[in-house]
Amino acid sequence: MNKLFRVVANIYNAIKTGGGNPQSPQYWLQKLFGRNVTVTGIEMDEDTALRYSAVWAAVNIIAGAVGFLPIIAYKQSGKSKERIKHPVMKLMHSRPNPYMDAFTFKEVLQAHVLGYGNGYAEIERDGAGRPIALWPLLPNKTEPIIENKQLVYRVYQPDKTVILPYDSVLHIKGLGFDGLKGYSVIQYAAENLALGVAAEKNAAAFFGNDSSPTGILTTDDPLKKETKEVVEKDWEEKHKGLDKRYRIAVLHSGLKWMQVGISAKDSQLIESRKFSVNDVARWFTIPPHMLGDLERATFSNIEHQGLEFVMWTLMKWLKRWELECTHKLFSTAEQEDYYLEFLVDALLRGDTKSRNESYRIALGGNNNPAYMTVNEVREKENLAAVPGGDELFMPSYGGGGKSNSKFSALLNTAWQRITHKEINAARKALKKPEQFLQWVNDFYNKHKDFIVAIIKPILEAKQAGDAEAIASSHIEGRKIELKEAFESGTVESLLQEWETNNLGGCNE
Repeated sequence: MNKLFRVVANIYNAIKTGGGNPQSPQYWLQKLFGRNVTVTGIEMDEDTALRYSAVWAAVNIIAGAVGFLPIIAYKQSGKSKERIKHPVMKLMHSRPNPYMDAFTFKEVLQAHVLGYGNGYAEIERDGAGRPIALWPLLPNKTEPIIENKQLVYRVYQPDKTVILPYDSVLHIKGLGFDGLKGYSVIQYAAENLALGVAAEKNAAAFFGNDSSPTGILTTDDPLKKETKEVVEKDWEEKHKGLDKRYRIAVLHSGLKWMQVGISAKDSQLIESRKFSVNDVARWFTIPPHMLGDLERATFSNIEHQGLEFVMWTLMKWLKRWELECTHKLFSTAEQEDYYLEFLVDALLRGDTKSRNESYRIALGGNNNPAYMTVNEVREKENLAAVPGGDELFMPSYGGGGKSNSKFSALLNTAWQRITHKEINAARKALKKPEQFLQWVNDFYNKHKDFIVAIIKPILEAKQAGDAEAIASSHIEGRKIELKEAFESGTVESLLQEWETNNLGGCNE
């Protein structure tokens, strides 16, 4: 009955909305029955698309990345945050339900989003309204609807239709028009994907039906129908298929061979299949090399392309997960201070040498003020904390007493001026994000002279250090911080941290 109702509803909506080509059978098949028959004649749906290797790879890579990344619960305290233990963490970090681990759950829901445009999970709650389990729902059997001016979810089950309230469904959605439901990439990309599938079928047919040497058999004498059938059958048996290629052909009955075949390259099978892989990469916003197309990948740019994948592909999906899970899994009161966030540091880390150099500067290398503690560094490397590892290193400049207090005050004021200039310049540069990384290099190459001019007289008066070395160390640390923050989309948070830690009440 439900199926009949939905068919009738589709017919009504098709007539009501109009559009398309009323004469096109593809148009009516898609409107009435949800079938997407492409111009190639291939019916393209989510299952068919996943059989195409490039689509499988794209979905597998993105869904797998979302699945394995840990998601952490934090409590916001002013401008700082701390990890917390919360029952929600069991659902998102361990087991969302008795039959599924967190990796599988996140991977399944993300695969649903990539295939159907939406991933749904029912939130099971206890008597106090706290979430205790998450159950994935079939995306093609679930839809958000407005009913009595309320957003609810209609779930089609084999024997009935269930209406779930808004706060009982975790809904991860892709790009959409109304904000309530995401578009299916596969449905929108149907024609492009069908070309790729058609190219694969064409290649398979090319080799499967190959009867090399290719061409036609001719004769000056007319052949009876029975004779033609015997010749044709004999030729197919001896030459059709890959394992029978290059056999010697023995001609009889006055038959002559005429070459008319073309090569696989001439038929552009290889080129068309390459293009199809790049097409899939564009639809899913994924670097082509991750789908196996290494034509434009080099040793020097492969790491940068990997970072671009995190920045421009993964981050948007992770943010959708973070916002939806925080909103639906924490109570209204908890949302004031608690939130969920994916830990992506492992994907953004460079090689061991680069990380160690970054940590050296962060810990106060070259007698520069540190901006990370030993335990913070150890946490990033998944190492246990050590006693005494929570203290920030601060350089000592000369003797003590009143003279030293005056020296420290002068030096602090100098660093406030330096930091103030850096923050203002960085915020201005953020207005042109495509040029930000180049700005970092250009700005700090010139900024060194400004730093030295300010701190050198203070240091020389106390004979407290080398202004050039301190400026160089500071600049290298800032460049690393800004580049890493830009790659993770947290530049503004970093600038706010600088304001809190360095500026104080400075108003230049």
